Amino acid sequence: MKSPFFLNLVLISFFCSLFVHGQDKPFALFTEDDGLADNDVRDIIKDKEGYLWIGTSNGLSKYDGQKFTNFQVQQGMPGKWVWSVEKDDKNRIYAGCFSKGLAIIEKDKIVKVLHLEANVKNRIRKLHYSDSHKLMLVGTDYGIYALKDTTFVLLSYPNDPPQKSSVLSIT
Repeated sequence: MKSPFFLNLVLISFFCSLFVHGQDKPFALFTEDDGLADNDVRDIIKDKEGYLWIGTSNGLSKYDGQKFTNFQVQQGMPGKWVWSVEKDDKNRIYAGCFSKGLAIIEKDKIVKVLHLEANVKNRIRKLHYSDSHKLMLVGTDYGIYALKDTTFVLLSYPNDPPQKSSVLSIT
């Protein structure tokens, strides 16, 4: 037979656990009904000012804590499928549009749209900014490119044959 101390300890633990609650983390669900460009979200970043930038299948959304501002083809985005979003050290926002190019946004304005070489078909999959190298890396279906000013430079070893090699993540 179990000791009464052990049974009392189990009962006290059980009843105390009914009244103890963990911390609730704030959580909000946003949809197109709230102003999000699309419910199919591909990427999210937070810029230096605290705004959320959300890449969707129908454009880029900026959330300021109250409302969404959308950047879509009608506003100058090169395409509607924003697969990757990244910021640089100057708080410029880069939006990689699959099969259409790269949009650069400064102060809520699309200031440049860049395109990869024709054989790469602009299939931008992932963007990553290296703070230490001050360099934007662009993952595509044909390898990794470095963005230098407005030129894409393929990062490869000498004598590498050109081939399809999708880059889905860069860290």
